[in-house]
Amino acid sequence: MDLVQREKNRQLINFKEYFNLQACDRLDLNFIFMQTAILFSSRSECQKSQVGCCLVNDGRIISCGYNADIAGGSGCTWDELCPKDSSGSCLKSIHAEQNALMFCAQYGIKTKNAILYTTLSPCISCAKIIVAAGISKVIYLNEYRIIDGLDYLKRANIIVERYL
Repeated sequence: MDLVQREKNRQLINFKEYFNLQACDRLDLNFIFMQTAILFSSRSECQKSQVGCCLVNDGRIISCGYNADIAGGSGCTWDELCPKDSSGSCLKSIHAEQNALMFCAQYGIKTKNAILYTTLSPCISCAKIIVAAGISKVIYLNEYRIIDGLDYLKRANIIVERYL
C-alpha cells in the first residue's frame, strides 16, 4: 500500500474526528447516504465532473454508482479529452444514476419507492430512467448547469430536494 492510499485510509478512519463527532453521536441517515454518494464520486476518473450516487430503499443502501466508462472499457485519462455530444456531455461515460440503477436491474433489486442521493442533480436522460425505475424521491447536493432533469422529475411527481 502506497503512502497516498495510507493517508486516504487514515482520513476514513478518523471520520468522526473530522466531523467533530463524539463516540456516542448517532449520525443522521441523510448525512450518511449523501456522504456515501460523495465517497463514490471519488471513484470517477471524469475530467469534467466527478459524480456519485447512492440508492436507498427502506433505510438500506441497495446500490451505489459513479460516472465512468463502461465496465471493461479503457477508462478516462486526465491527459486525453473525452468525446462530447453537442450539449457537452461525455459520449464515453455512464452517469452515476445509470450505473447504480443498472446494477439493480442486473441483480433483480427492487427500486420502486427508493430514494436516490446524488452529488449532482440528474440530467434529462437520467431523470427519465429515474421515473421509469419507480424512484420516489431524489436528493441532490449540487445543481447541474441544465435543470431540465429536475423539471422533468417534478412534473412526474417525484419529490426533489436539495441537500443542505
